Amino acid sequence: FPNSAGRAKLPPATFAVSVKTAGDFFGLFGRPETVYRKTKEVALDVRALPEAGRPPQFTGAVGSFTLTTSLDRSSAATGDAVSLHAKLSGNGNLKMIGDLPLPPLPDFTIYSSKRADNVRALQGDRIGGDKSWEYVIVPKVPGEQRIPALTFSYFDPRRERYETLATGPLALRVTPGSDAGAAISGLSGVGKQTLTRQGNDIHFIKLSAPDLEARSQPLGSAWFLALGALALSFNAGALLYARERARTDGDAWLGRRRRARATALGRLRRAEKGSGAEARRFYDEAALALSGYLTDRFGLPEIAVTGDTLERALAAQSIDRATTDEIVALMAECDFGRFVAASAQPEKIRSIAEGIRRLVERLERA
Repeated sequence: FPNSAGRAKLPPATFAVSVKTAGDFFGLFGRPETVYRKTKEVALDVRALPEAGRPPQFTGAVGSFTLTTSLDRSSAATGDAVSLHAKLSGNGNLKMIGDLPLPPLPDFTIYSSKRADNVRALQGDRIGGDKSWEYVIVPKVPGEQRIPALTFSYFDPRRERYETLATGPLALRVTPGSDAGAAISGLSGVGKQTLTRQGNDIHFIKLSAPDLEARSQPLGSAWFLALGALALSFNAGALLYARERARTDGDAWLGRRRRARATALGRLRRAEKGSGAEARRFYDEAALALSGYLTDRFGLPEIAVTGDTLERALAAQSIDRATTDEIVALMAECDFGRFVAASAQPEKIRSIAEGIRRLVERLERA
């Protein structure tokens, strides 16, 4: 779902496919091989929503929707909790829709709502489902109460115009509750009482005093100077601690950078030794060896060497495009190898290990 108008681009995606290469004439001795494919970049021209005809209550919803409301009961007493349910169904980005505003309800106390999303892929390329709200309202006044219509505005891309949905009003019969007399009367139930003396808890108020001027000057006192010296000492200590922390953090990263090659190759050797027991363990360790090397060598956060952020993180370190593609391919192959039985072949494991080893040596020389 585009967030703004203009030219939007979907970056290319890289994926791996395991195929079996042809061996002899009968195809009995073919070797498994991983083939990488990359999609092309897709560009979209996103149009802005029209200003003409935009309803004041429009919040940005685009799609096609229906709105229904209901009450969990038709009658209640004052002070009872009544559930008002609202449900919005249709096609569109339902998750970006916030709370559904209620109309003014002066004769009810309204409590916070509960919201539930049921978004799923529909037939074809559509996304939709339903979104529901539950409001707890408490009637305060007896009588025949009416809940006014709830409204919701959206832009219909097929009709290319704004639409406003409105539900029908809901009726609720409210009877006086057990506390209705107190609720309605307010302060009228407080009768006149005789003023009586309850005790001597209020001290005598002095009617005259010499003056309200300060008897001493705190700025020159010993305790004021001591507090000032303590504050300066605390700030100086905090500054020294921050500098020492920055220095030790920098030294720690430099140490990890010097040991990055040895750590990665050592982890790779352990992965190769354990590959005979379980191939999945090899690919787990190999991926950790490569990602750990990138983290230690270039000071990258761990989250930057996973997912879509990897290419951007490597580009920020001035790594050339060919090397970046090789790193991304090796990481994808390690992820792919955990779930594909053909990746357990010894030749495949040796190929991955040699690829990581060559890559580490090349980055060390860069």
